Amino acid sequence: MRSMMRNRRGATMVLVAVLLTVLLGFGAFAVDLTQQTTFRSELQRASDAAALAGAVQLTKPNYDQADEQASAFSGYNKVMGQNPTVNALDYGTWANNTFTRLGCSPGCSTTDAQGANAFRVIVSGTGGPILSQFVGRVGQFSMQTQAVAIVANSIIQTNCLKPFAVDYRTLTGALNTARNQPGLSLTRDLDATDLNIMRTNPTALKVCLKEGSGQATCSNPGARYPGNFNIVNLDPGDGGANDYEANISSCSAQQVGIGSHLEVETGNKVGKTITGKNAWCAQFGSSPCTMKAALWLNPSPGNSTATTGKNCKNGQTGSGWCREVKLLGSFVITSAGDQGNGGNAGAVIEGYFTALVTNGTIGGTGSPAGPLDRLVLVQ
Repeated sequence: MRSMMRNRRGATMVLVAVLLTVLLGFGAFAVDLTQQTTFRSELQRASDAAALAGAVQLTKPNYDQADEQASAFSGYNKVMGQNPTVNALDYGTWANNTFTRLGCSPGCSTTDAQGANAFRVIVSGTGGPILSQFVGRVGQFSMQTQAVAIVANSIIQTNCLKPFAVDYRTLTGALNTARNQPGLSLTRDLDATDLNIMRTNPTALKVCLKEGSGQATCSNPGARYPGNFNIVNLDPGDGGANDYEANISSCSAQQVGIGSHLEVETGNKVGKTITGKNAWCAQFGSSPCTMKAALWLNPSPGNSTATTGKNCKNGQTGSGWCREVKLLGSFVITSAGDQGNGGNAGAVIEGYFTALVTNGTIGGTGSPAGPLDRLVLVQ
């Protein structure tokens, strides 16, 4: 008996068996934890993609189909090879960092969804363990993720602005005409009705813009709201005509944003306007093409030649410095040409304002760089 008790052969095998069980348990736990992390990441990707697809649709004429687009994109993003379960497709509004769901969701009509500027998607999925079920841990897990995407109706700042500045009142005047409400203020902020017109019927906002003062010869004056465009000096150097042309066809490195003050150039830039416009529009294949444009208001909105005011740049005089950016918007150019006016040739641009989604990074150099609204994942 004493001899047998002193015999330790086989003890190591028992210890290895015990430790191996523990190690396998930890290994199985690690594998399944990684699987759950991957599962959640793919589920979040599905909800993010669906919410962005819904927000994109909100900017289009058939914006009441945002739920259909979101549902489709959730299915395009598999979760561990399976379609996620869609739990909610919500039209809504985003304000003060809060999403407010529209009661018509998910199947909102065009009337109900008109004021929506955000879309929320909630998806869920169920998975199971891979290895831990063999070491005593059996059962499935369920997860749910959500995403909210919004359409920001204006870009705060950009370094890809085309050197056209347009009086903000040209846009609101065209909107007032489209709304059949000519008495509305020309200096007001845009509301949901304005944005809906820009989204669904932008060609109602056709304008004819001429460099400087005077009446331009438009192809259809009766259908246009007359206005002017200003040539903006976006070049840190001398801002000459060649710089002006280059800034139309490419992007300027100078940051311009809401509240910025614009220096306006003078002089005849007919050829440079047309050449630069053609170079830019070539990226779109053909006209019409879209540019990012600054819309300005003077410190004294009723006085288009104001040279002083609290918002003018310190130490500067002249009306050019008093053009303060009210909005960075988008303008679709349908034509640009040379029209004579009292013996003086001038550039004439025809087109309309619109609201679309950028296909390039903000302030970046996409091809073509986005001129428009941006989508933001806020949750």
